[in-house]
Amino acid sequence: MNCQLRVDMVLSAQYTRLSGLAAIMAGVLAAIGFIIHPATEDLMGILEPAWIPSHLLLWIGFTLALFGFVGIHARQSAKAGSLGGVGFVVLFIGTVALTGVFFAASTVEPLLAADAPAGLEAIGMSQSILWVLLGSIFLFSAGGILFGAAIVQARVLPKTGGLLILIACVLLVVTVVANMPEKVSDAVGVIFSAGLILLGRSLWSTKIP
Repeated sequence: MNCQLRVDMVLSAQYTRLSGLAAIMAGVLAAIGFIIHPATEDLMGILEPAWIPSHLLLWIGFTLALFGFVGIHARQSAKAGSLGGVGFVVLFIGTVALTGVFFAASTVEPLLAADAPAGLEAIGMSQSILWVLLGSIFLFSAGGILFGAAIVQARVLPKTGGLLILIACVLLVVTVVANMPEKVSDAVGVIFSAGLILLGRSLWSTKIP
């Protein structure tokens, strides 16, 4: 085997394994963040002790998920087709947007809640802020539905992982539209995290030639 080709294969396998590890860590951290997340997202919820650690875990988890998505897409791109490509791009952008939301929730919102609660409530009622939040959620959900469907269709990675991501993103839209309790959304987040862990385990099991 050509020496350069072997080096490329080894590097590719190593990156796949690292992206799998990132996906596993992302799923675990995000799941914990969703589980300990306060039951409400109003002023009282922001002042709860679990607010900052839960959103920090979600911020770190979703940041790591970006690396995991890249590895998943690279692994199945040849068979996922345009559905997988579009799903990956939309999901990636939506996840970047949500990491910004989680970062603000873990840093800016607690400070405002403690020092300027009236200002926080005014920001929360702002139409522009509401549209940014809803846009991030629906972009993430749309990407997850497409990406999950592509995983199931491509049959390169575990079908169950793709189904969990797809189902979670469909349910997320339902919870937002139906204005369901926060804990229902958190449960949906745990489902998504489980799918990410399954896909990450598959990538991590890649053998280095």
